[in-house]
Amino acid sequence: VSDSNSRIGGFVGWFYGGTITNSYSTCSVSGTSDVGGLVGYYSNGGTITNSYSTGSVSGTSNVGGLVGYYSDGGTTTSSYWDTETSGQSSSAGGTGKTTAEMTTGAH
Repeated sequence: VSDSNSRIGGFVGWFYGGTITNSYSTCSVSGTSDVGGLVGYYSNGGTITNSYSTGSVSGTSNVGGLVGYYSDGGTTTSSYWDTETSGQSSSAGGTGKTTAEMTTGAH
């Protein structure tokens, strides 16, 4: 997924509350700001649970392996991104893991 705009995600660009469960993205994602491997912009509460992303993620600001920008509460549990394949060491939500940890299920 590639766009010259903001709020770009591998699964959803702008997550406005609600629930994302048992979901994943393996695609590469690039944009300007609020770019995430799974969700670009996460606002108004809600939950992300048991989800992951493994694709390359790039942008200029608010870029994260799983979530690019996180606003207004909400929770992210048991959700991960691959720090090696994404090229991202941080995320607004979730836990970064190496490729080996992602494939062995190490928590």
